[in-house]
Amino acid sequence: MITIQESSENYKNSLLYGVDGSRPDVYFLLKDFASYREAQDRLQNAFKDRREWTRKALKKILQMQVNSVQIERLLNMRKEIWNIEPVQVQDYIES
Repeated sequence: MITIQESSENYKNSLLYGVDGSRPDVYFLLKDFASYREAQDRLQNAFKDRREWTRKALKKILQMQVNSVQIERLLNMRKEIWNIEPVQVQDYIES
């Protein structure tokens, strides 16, 4: 059985040196890894503040400008597929 450390080492080596004669980093994962890591760090830090995260998420949802057909479709899905009720969110957001 292979350990997580061995698996990580194999993956790293495949990116750096290739596997069985293939060229390394075929999908150019390492090229922008630093910016990816920075974005992940910002995401994790933002998620720590649940109130701010909720505020931003709701703001983005409201900015989507959903048309009336889509709204009706979502309401039907809420009832028929997901069987869920609406939630009041005013308590979570500061005006």
